[in-house]
Amino acid sequence: MPADPNAVVSRAELSGKLRQLRLAAGKTLEDAAEVLEVSAATISRIETGQRVPRARDVRELARAFGADEAEVARLAGLVERSKRTRWTDAYAEIDEDYARYIAYEETATGIDYFDPISIPAILQTADYGRDYLFSLIEQYDGVPPTDEQVQRRIEIRGLRQENLRARSDFSFRVVLREECLSLEVGSPEVMKQQLSYLLTAADWPFMDLRVFAKLPASEGLFTATGGFTLLRLPQSQILDVVYADDAQGQRFLEEEALVQRHERIFGHFWSHALDPLRSKEFIEAKIRGLR
Repeated sequence: MPADPNAVVSRAELSGKLRQLRLAAGKTLEDAAEVLEVSAATISRIETGQRVPRARDVRELARAFGADEAEVARLAGLVERSKRTRWTDAYAEIDEDYARYIAYEETATGIDYFDPISIPAILQTADYGRDYLFSLIEQYDGVPPTDEQVQRRIEIRGLRQENLRARSDFSFRVVLREECLSLEVGSPEVMKQQLSYLLTAADWPFMDLRVFAKLPASEGLFTATGGFTLLRLPQSQILDVVYADDAQGQRFLEEEALVQRHERIFGHFWSHALDPLRSKEFIEAKIRGLR
């Protein structure tokens, strides 16, 4: 379990706030560099989260940019939190982007998830996820993965699911395309278990799960839209972000215009999807149709 699930978020908040204070004070990177007697490149690395500064340096910068003493102390406190061990550090399979995504996932006040292709990893059963990963990794890497590689990824997903179910202070909205529920992964029994798990997840207090049935007017938008997750973050210094997963790969989209575009896209599918009750009935019918 996480030693501090906010370590990544604390670093992002610290770097973002220092940059925000500098810009508000009308100072340049060079001005900040003079305060600490370092290079402008060092300040840039601090403001982009590539380097965690010392608490003393944070105090000097914050005071130089006009922060009050309460804010100075708060920001200095983020330094230690930024350095704490994360449970993700124990897994070589988790790179920095994935670790960042997990940290945001664990602290988001809201998560909006859309996927036209597959059931989200955090809602997959172990058996479904195992069969799905064997196929997916081979397609991406060109060679089949080992049992150990897949098992480690399943273990990571299991920890993410535990952390998700332990929360109650956020909302999780999921829109699944009808085809996600029809594409057979593994055996019919594996699919039955997976669809039954979706019905269980639909009853979680923070969950609003909906199925998007075929609507001709939206097919063009479907073909142009890959899967994405909109993460709504609580810190005022960190903007909401989109984590996109499509043919171009997995990446963060942080520009405000791109975030707003994905909000509109999600809103379109959300408003045209079946309501929660009809979505559950749709999934139940899928289960009955499996032999």
